[in-house]
Amino acid sequence: MAFQSLPGTVSVPSANDKPPLRQAQNGAGAADANRERIVSVAAGLFISKGFGSTTMQDIADALHISRPKLYYYFRDKSAILDAAVRNVPVEAERRARAALKLASKDAAAALHDMVKSHTQLILDRPIEFRLLDMSMEHLDSAMQKRAAKAKRGLLEAFTAVIRLGLEQGCFRLVDPRVASFSMIGMANWTAAWYKPDGRLPAGAIADQIAELALASVLSVDQRPDDSQPGVRQSLRLLQHGVSHLAMMIELDSKSKS
Repeated sequence: MAFQSLPGTVSVPSANDKPPLRQAQNGAGAADANRERIVSVAAGLFISKGFGSTTMQDIADALHISRPKLYYYFRDKSAILDAAVRNVPVEAERRARAALKLASKDAAAALHDMVKSHTQLILDRPIEFRLLDMSMEHLDSAMQKRAAKAKRGLLEAFTAVIRLGLEQGCFRLVDPRVASFSMIGMANWTAAWYKPDGRLPAGAIADQIAELALASVLSVDQRPDDSQPGVRQSLRLLQHGVSHLAMMIELDSKSKS
C-alpha cells in the first residue's frame, strides 16, 4: 500500500483503557470482546517494544491474566499480530476500488472520494496501520502475499482514476504513478501524527487531505476562479492543452503496443 516508514510516536492503548477480560463462559460475544482487547493491548506493546522483544508473558502481564488464559485465545504472538493487521490492507483496496467505479463519470469526484476514504480508514485504525508498516517481516508468507496484493490493488486504483482524469481533461499533466504514490503517502502519514483528542475531528482532516490531493492535480481551468483568464493564464491553458494531447498520444501508443 505504499506504506512509508512512519517515525514518531502514536497513542497506543494500555491495559487500563478497557475493562478486564470477561469469562469465556458468558458466550461467543464475551469471547470475541476478549480477543479484541487482547489484540488491542498487544498491538500497543508491539509498537512500543517491538514485535521481536514482546513476549506472550508481557502481553499476559499487561492484561493482568495468566499466560495459559492468553493461550486459550491465541496460539502465539504471531497469531495476535495477524489478527491485528489482516483486514486493514484488504479494506483499503476495497474502498479504493469502490470509488474507482464512479470515475468514468467524474474522475475528479472519484479521486476526492478515494483519498478521503483511504485517509478516514487510517484515522480510524492508526495503530493497525503503524503495526502493519513496522511488522511486515514478522507476518507469515500467506499474510505477506495478501498484504502485498492489496497494496498493489490500491496503487492500481489510484493510478487508474488519475489516468481517467487525464483522459477527461480535468487533471493537469502528471505522471499517474508518481501522483498516486504521493497521495497515498500523504494519507498514510496521518497514522504518525493523528491524535483522536486533537483540534480537528478525523472527518475534517480526511476531507482537507482529499481537497489538497485533488488540488494538486486539477487542471488550471478546473480550479475555482471567478476572474476572467488573462494572457498568462490563457498561455498556461494552451500549454496544458498541448502537453495533455502529447500525454494522451503516448498513453494510446503504449496501450496498443
